[in-house]
Amino acid sequence: MAALVGAHLSTQGGLTHALEAAKALNATALAMFVKSQRRWQDKPLASEAIASFKTALVATRLTPSSVLVHSGYLINLASPRKEVLEASKASLVQELERVEQLGLKYLVLHPGSHLNTSLDEGIKAIASGLTAALSAADSKAVILLENSAGQGSSIGSRLEELGAIIEALPAKSARRVAVCLDTCHLWAAGYDFSEDNGCEAIAKEIKQYFGWELVKGLHVNGSIGACGSHRDRHASLGQGSISKAALAKLLALAPLHKVPWVLETPDSTLFASEISWLRQQYGE
Repeated sequence: MAALVGAHLSTQGGLTHALEAAKALNATALAMFVKSQRRWQDKPLASEAIASFKTALVATRLTPSSVLVHSGYLINLASPRKEVLEASKASLVQELERVEQLGLKYLVLHPGSHLNTSLDEGIKAIASGLTAALSAADSKAVILLENSAGQGSSIGSRLEELGAIIEALPAKSARRVAVCLDTCHLWAAGYDFSEDNGCEAIAKEIKQYFGWELVKGLHVNGSIGACGSHRDRHASLGQGSISKAALAKLLALAPLHKVPWVLETPDSTLFASEISWLRQQYGE
């Protein structure tokens, strides 16, 4: 299989800007925002902008399933505050509908933080919020739950928590929810993949809690914090506390060669060399 590798690229100046940047990098995968990540709602997409995006997509090496749209940072489906929860669901609906309008497939979502409630209550709230948003949105897009670094009361730092969210969904909603893994978050949450047995332990948990068939994307990042630090601070590949040798061990897991690998590293001037290194891990 051809390598699906790329980076999270800026949409400043318009959504097609990310596609143009991906083409310049010869990328075969992409992560991007399709609305402001710092606002609950954006004005509707103009029909001209939608048409331009679809035309520009055809001119790249990307496919709808190799583009990982990232949802906004304000969304928290586990919030115990009613106004935040309702705003989160409404924002998620708009995100899902934009993914559909642009002819894309996947929307990556941070599960949320339970704040002053319990983990179990937070998981139930996330499942309920996902079900409500999927039902309300005029969209067939699939939500990819991203594992967290475990900072504060964030949910999803343990793979079993992602599995518990999916397990709590009704069947109709569960068909529209899968997983996007993040290497920095795995490491910060305490998953040490610097040794073969660490990679085997991760693979075992994936099989046990939701299955490889639900892994649809991978964010490839270094980590500023140590393993188990619960710090969500990304580093460029080979910098920080994750060596390239450790990353290579994780990337050697065969099922990961079926999904897009997308950089969220902090120095965009290194994207070209980092993408080249990722291609080598794919075997190209």
